[in-house]
Amino acid sequence: MRRQGVRALRQLGASAAVVIVAASLPAAAAGGGFSYLQMPARGGLALSGSPYRWTTVSPRGGQRITVVARVERRGGRVDRWWSLPGAWHLAAPAYDGAGAGLAGDESLLALQRFDPAPRALRRVTHLALLETGADSGPRRHRGAAPVRYLSLHGDYGVHAVSADGSTLYLVHTVAPMPRPRFTIQAYDLRTRELLPAVAIRGQRRAFGGTAVTRLQDASGHRVYTLYADGAERTTRAYLLAHDTSAGSLTRVGLPSLRGRRDVLMLRLRLDTTGQQLTVGRQRSLAEIDLRRLPQPPPFPTVGTYSEVVGESAQGRPIELLEVGDLSLPGRLLVFGCIHGDECGASALEPLRGGCPDPYLHAYVVPNLDPDGSAAKSRLNAHGVDLNRNFAAGWRPLGTPGSLEYAGPRPFSEPETRLAARLIRRLQPRVTIWFHQDWGERAYVRAWGQSAPAARRFAKLAGIGFRLLPWPAGTAPNWQNHRFPRTASFVVETPRGKLDDSLRARLTAALADFGEELGEDPGVARKG
Repeated sequence: MRRQGVRALRQLGASAAVVIVAASLPAAAAGGGFSYLQMPARGGLALSGSPYRWTTVSPRGGQRITVVARVERRGGRVDRWWSLPGAWHLAAPAYDGAGAGLAGDESLLALQRFDPAPRALRRVTHLALLETGADSGPRRHRGAAPVRYLSLHGDYGVHAVSADGSTLYLVHTVAPMPRPRFTIQAYDLRTRELLPAVAIRGQRRAFGGTAVTRLQDASGHRVYTLYADGAERTTRAYLLAHDTSAGSLTRVGLPSLRGRRDVLMLRLRLDTTGQQLTVGRQRSLAEIDLRRLPQPPPFPTVGTYSEVVGESAQGRPIELLEVGDLSLPGRLLVFGCIHGDECGASALEPLRGGCPDPYLHAYVVPNLDPDGSAAKSRLNAHGVDLNRNFAAGWRPLGTPGSLEYAGPRPFSEPETRLAARLIRRLQPRVTIWFHQDWGERAYVRAWGQSAPAARRFAKLAGIGFRLLPWPAGTAPNWQNHRFPRTASFVVETPRGKLDDSLRARLTAALADFGEELGEDPGVARKG
């Protein structure tokens, strides 16, 4: 590998202006919106005021490796270099191709694995976190690189790294083109936890549009990104000012740029004082006094926060709630309703005295089948039983409209695909699915690896437990096969509205169980 690395370094040549791993952006981007493909940065990456430029290069032929080099901007001499197995690149989160992912103190560099431009959202994103230690260590690092690898379920791209290198900020694409939507999420590199979406003025939300251009201030604390949302004639432009140290966002509308056809060609410029930001091309089209930007209030970490994460077959919104202290790791996921006529538990949340529990962080999907609820039917709008449409053990069952119709194929329904995406994204240790049957008593149902956690929840709720195999194509069956170190089980309650006593017991049990998971994730296996 060392011989390969030396060959790659020779390709750098004597000039620091060489474009490393350059790639043109897809033509589809010119249409006014595309998924964050995270194409390689053009021309490397350099922070304002830094004497270095960071580049990546892969040698032609032979063993596939990537060499990361720190090049002196004045003179073009390679100052330090590291070799990594595989194909990695500096991410370019905006249309202008500028690189991103370097901490303000240059102690950490985030790289993204090279993938061809995907036609749909990625299922898994692979990142490499290189500890560069700009002010320590040998002048040249050869051999094994001080690198950590990170894999996340979902379509993520590098957005920024906090100035001290403790937090990685990621663009999470939740809907692809033609109407791309995304959130910006933080990954705590110390605790190795993916945190909730970054706050904007005290509210969490998804954004829309294409990142056009971005820049980072000299301190490395703030990142400014210009976005374009909509078609050519109706394009709306806005700026996101991201404080990577405080972990907050400020959105600034730019009405003067509305409807411009050359919005993808615009660039940002920051004056020498760092207080005036200009948007334009050859001349200034908008100026932003950064001193007058509204300061977002401190984001309360304890509460209940909602986000629309998808739509049903008929376009009804499906909501995700986050309950408790969002600074804690989220290990519990609750689906209140998967059959449209079994939604007695859709209002359940892990609460204490009617308030969010400050000692846990849980996710709740109140209703996965809003079409069925509107029609007062067990099935979704396509006549499919969603709890027979998951992949594990799936087999053709019934006909459209019959009570257990499994659909034409696994994950044929938008609701089950959404549930699978959420589970991959949130990576819960325990998932609880609420159902209702015709019996008079509530009970917990589980099988296999989910039994210990299910028994524990049944004890906390003061209800019965039954060890029963999963039917083909059910959600817990799929989860327990797909994620072997987790637990997924069912809570069956009597039909109709929950009585007050059972509601109180289940609410308290969810809170107690969530707290136990937060203190000891192994409770999912111990029972």
